[in-house]
Amino acid sequence: MDRYRIRLSLFRFFSLLTGLFLSSYPAWSYEFYSQPLVTITKLTKEVGIQEAQSIPEFFDEKLFIKPWHICRHVNTESPSQQLLELAIFIILVLSFLTATLWICFLRKKMRSKIENLQQEVQEREQAEAALRKNEILLKKILETIPLGIWLTDSKGKVTYGNPAGKHIWQGARYVKPDEFHQYKAWWSGTDKLISPDEWAISRVIRNGEASLEEQVDIECFDGTRKTILNWAVPIVDDEQQLEGAVAVNQDITERLQMELELIAERDFSKSLIETAQTIILVLNPDGTIRTFNKYMEKISGYTLDEVRRKNWFQTFLPTDDWKKIQETFKKAISTIQTAGNINPIITKDGQKRYISWYDKTLKQKDGKIVGLLCTGQDVTAQLDLQQKLQYLAAHDPLTGLYNRTILEQKLTNDINRSTRYNHELSVLLLDIDHFKMVNDQHGHLEGDNVLRCITATVNESIRKIDYAARYGGEEFVVILPETGLNEAKELAERLRCKIMAAETENHIQVTASIGVTSFPEYAQSMYGLIQSADSSMYYAKEHGRNQVWSADAMEEIAAEETCFE
Repeated sequence: MDRYRIRLSLFRFFSLLTGLFLSSYPAWSYEFYSQPLVTITKLTKEVGIQEAQSIPEFFDEKLFIKPWHICRHVNTESPSQQLLELAIFIILVLSFLTATLWICFLRKKMRSKIENLQQEVQEREQAEAALRKNEILLKKILETIPLGIWLTDSKGKVTYGNPAGKHIWQGARYVKPDEFHQYKAWWSGTDKLISPDEWAISRVIRNGEASLEEQVDIECFDGTRKTILNWAVPIVDDEQQLEGAVAVNQDITERLQMELELIAERDFSKSLIETAQTIILVLNPDGTIRTFNKYMEKISGYTLDEVRRKNWFQTFLPTDDWKKIQETFKKAISTIQTAGNINPIITKDGQKRYISWYDKTLKQKDGKIVGLLCTGQDVTAQLDLQQKLQYLAAHDPLTGLYNRTILEQKLTNDINRSTRYNHELSVLLLDIDHFKMVNDQHGHLEGDNVLRCITATVNESIRKIDYAARYGGEEFVVILPETGLNEAKELAERLRCKIMAAETENHIQVTASIGVTSFPEYAQSMYGLIQSADSSMYYAKEHGRNQVWSADAMEEIAAEETCFE
C-alpha cells in the first residue's frame, strides 16, 4: 500500500508543476486553462470519449490539427503560439489520462484492499464469537462442575468462587492472603490450625509451586465441619510471569465416612472370619488356594503362607478321593451350588479329618466367576461318635461281635440270597461249658476275659465271608454262607479244639459244646436254623459237653428212637 501512496504523490507533484508552468503566462488566461478539468470533461463528452479509453481514440485527426476549434485563443494567427497551445494541451491531456489510469488502478487495488479488510473483520468477528462461546462454555463448566474453584489475582486476593466452592464453604470471602484467617481449617488428623501463610494459595503466590491433594478439615461459614482435598496451581502468562492462582476444593466428607464404615465393616467381618469356628476357604477357578482363615490353619496344621497358590487337591486331599472331589469342584465352579459334601483332608501331621463343605461361586459384577468360597465344618468327632453309635447298635460292646438283632437281620438276608442262588448255608451255635462256675470262682471280670478269648479264637477260625454273633450270655452263633453241613462240622470240630487249647492271661481254660445245622435240608427259616442248631448244642451238653453235634446226627438218633418205640 505504501508503494501506491508514493506513486500518487509523484503524480500530484507532476500536476502541480504543470499548473505552475501554465500560471506563469498571464496572457494565456483562456477559459480552457481557467477550468481545465471541466473543459476536458466537456470535451470528452462532445467527442464521445468515455473515461479510461485509449489515447489514440482521443487524439483524432481533427482534434490534433485544429485545437483552436476547442480553445478560443485571441491571437490565432501566430504559429508559435499555436504550437505552444497544442503542446500545453497535449501535456494536460496526458496528465489527465495518466491520472485517470492511476485512479482506476488505485480504485481496483483499494477495492481488493477493502475486500481483504472486510474478510479480516469477518474473521475477527468470528474469532470473537468463538471466544464468547468458549467463555460461556467455560462459565457453564465452572458453574456445574462439582468441585470448588477459586481464582486469585497476582497478589493472591480471591476474585472468583464458583457455586460448588461456595456450597462447600457455605459462602465466600473475597479477601487477600493476609486475611485468609477468615477461612478456618486444620491439617487432617491434627489439631494444628492452618495459618494464612500456610494455605496452598499463599504458598503458590509466594513460591510459584503447586500443591496437590492436601487433606484438611475445615469449618464452614455456617459452623459445620467438613473434610476436603485442596489443590492450588499458579496461573502464568506467555512470558511465565505469575498472573494469579487457581485453587480446587473437593468435599470428601461423605466418602471418608463411607470409608470408615467400610473399614469398620471389614474389620468386623475379618474378626468374624478369624474367630469363627468354621473353615473359610477361597479357591481360584483353577483349584489353587487363594486364602483361608485361622481356624483352617488350626485344623490343618498349615499356615496360609505355606500353601498359598498351591493346588488344593494335591496338598490336602487323599489321592483316592481326587477324581470324585474334582468332579464336585467342577460342578460348584459352574454355579451349581453344592452343600453337605463330606470329604476328608490330610493334615500336616498326616491325620485324616472329615469336613462337611458348603460351596458358593464368587462373581464379579459382569458375572465372571473369579473363585469358589468354601465353608466347612470339622465333623470328624461327630462321624466318630456316629460310627461308634452305629457300631454299638450293631455289635456286642464286650466282644465286638454282632448282637442278636443284627444277627437276625443278616441271617435273614443270607437265607434269601441262598434261596435265590440255590446255595447252601450252615449255622453253628456254641455254648461255653460251666461258664457260671468261671464267674463264681474267678469273678465276672475274668468271665469277661474268657468271653473275649473265645471271640478271638472264633474270629481266627472263620473266613472273611463268615461272621459271628453273641446270641446270649455265653452263647455264640457262627454263620457260614455257601457252606454245606459236612464242611460246617469240620470247622466246628477245629474250633472246639482251639477253644479247649486256648487260655486267658490267668491261665483259665474252658471247653465248648457246639451244635451244627444247615439250610435248606434241616431248616428253611431263620428261627428254624437257630432252633435246629440249639437242639444239637443241647444234645452235646447232655451227652458230656465239649462235643460237636449236628442236625443229621440228631435225625439219626431220632430215627433210631422211633424204631425202638
